[in-house]
This record gives sequence, C-alpha cells and structure tokens, in this order.
Amino acid sequence: MIDPRSQYIIYKGQETELMLKIEKKLAAQEGGEYAENSQPWYSAAKQWLKEKAFFRTSAKRERIAGESTD
Repeated sequence: MIDPRSQYIIYKGQETELMLKIEKKLAAQEGGEYAENSQPWYSAAKQWLKEKAFFRTSAKRERIAGESTD
C-alpha cells in the first residue's frame, strides 16, 4: 500500500511540472514566439464568420457608393 504522503508528493510534483509547462507556453505566446499550427474548430469558425461579415459590409459599401455616383 502506498503512503498518502508519497501520493501527495508525486501529485504535487506532476502538478508543478504541468504549471511550468503552461507558464512557459504563455510566456512564449506573449513574446510572439509561439504560433499554434492547428486552430480549434471554434477559432476557425470565428475567423470564417469575421471574414464573411467583413466581405458583406465591404460589398454593401461598394454597392452604395456605386449607386450614389450614378
């Protein structure tokens, strides 16, 4: 049987390693060194919606600008 104190020490060691990895990743991300290759689906969908909305608004502006010059 494993001693509860040993389990806690192992758990805390793993937790510390994970936190260090997260901190390094965030520090690199803030410094512009980190670029994620794959986007989560919601990030890609968000980008797609932004592009579609921008395309629609710019198309409306062009159409309105074309009508006012006639």
